[in-house]
Amino acid sequence: MKKTILETQIFDDALELSEQEKKALLSAVLSQDLLEVENIEGDQASSILYFDNGIFVGKVNKFAHYHPELALQYLANTHDEQTTILYIPDRLQLAVPLVVQSLIPADAGGNVVVIVGAGARVTLYDTLFLSISLIPSVTRSMVYHVGTDAQVTVVSDQMLDESIDETTTETFYCSARSNVQYTMIVTGGKVVNRSLAMQLQGEHASATVRGLYALHQNQCVTLTTRQEHQAPDTVSSLAIKGALSGIAQAVYEGTIVVGLPATRSEATQHNKNILLSESARARSIPNLEVLTNDVHCAHGSAVGQLDADQLFYARSRGMTDNQAKRLLLQGFFTDVLTDIDNQDAVALVQARVLEKLVEVDDHV
Repeated sequence: MKKTILETQIFDDALELSEQEKKALLSAVLSQDLLEVENIEGDQASSILYFDNGIFVGKVNKFAHYHPELALQYLANTHDEQTTILYIPDRLQLAVPLVVQSLIPADAGGNVVVIVGAGARVTLYDTLFLSISLIPSVTRSMVYHVGTDAQVTVVSDQMLDESIDETTTETFYCSARSNVQYTMIVTGGKVVNRSLAMQLQGEHASATVRGLYALHQNQCVTLTTRQEHQAPDTVSSLAIKGALSGIAQAVYEGTIVVGLPATRSEATQHNKNILLSESARARSIPNLEVLTNDVHCAHGSAVGQLDADQLFYARSRGMTDNQAKRLLLQGFFTDVLTDIDNQDAVALVQARVLEKLVEVDDHV
């Protein structure tokens, strides 16, 4: 079957993935019937894509031309004309994921604004798989406007070459009764700085954040999160886990803010780290700002090693030391990958993480 426009961009721009990786992580784009282009303008076909189901992909000025009211509502403070806009119209429900990174070249970074209409349901893969050092750094800004009653799942998967620095800022603005499920995976990059903010602006909005980072050698990750409750009856849950070997370093700082109007809100935040070497370092800084009553908030952090008793038991059952470590690490990360429906993708992530952290026994 002829490749669709987005599939061509994904496979031609993305980085020499194996056929299995393409199938598991990138081929789950919009189905063919959703990719019948109604209007393409500009010197290049990728400058604007307007599909017959209402999905729009293009720059700010083109979006303002077709959707002036939405541009005024969401883009009044967007001054970068090169920002890419992805618009999912009201009540549209996509059965398979859309790969956000196919909208911009993998080595270009850039700014993306995603607007999800009221009642829409969509899964987005934000993938960074630059496997060779073409550029020294990647800087990106991702902004999501999630409409009333919308449901959005985002999988942010980063596997950059370990000579590349990354800076990514992600902000979600969540309207009433919207639901966001966000999963972050970081295994690549040399110096990585990531910032994630969940702004729960409407009543009964909810957000679930799950994530992991797996670091070795001299990798360094700084991760900052903010769960801000601005309306009553909002719910947020965050759990991020990390494992580090070599002389890798990780710093996590998470803040929960419950504003004065946000009564009856619930917020939890947990960060756990496992150190696999004496020289690896992890620091966790939880913060809590509660400005109202009748709320439920909890936060916690932990830094430690793999459980010695569990390792001993696994070895007593015939496992080598490395096999035991891989088994325990797989169990450690399992719960932060539960929101990814594609089990092939989960298996690939787990294999990637374990390969980075623990050597495979040659005789096994």
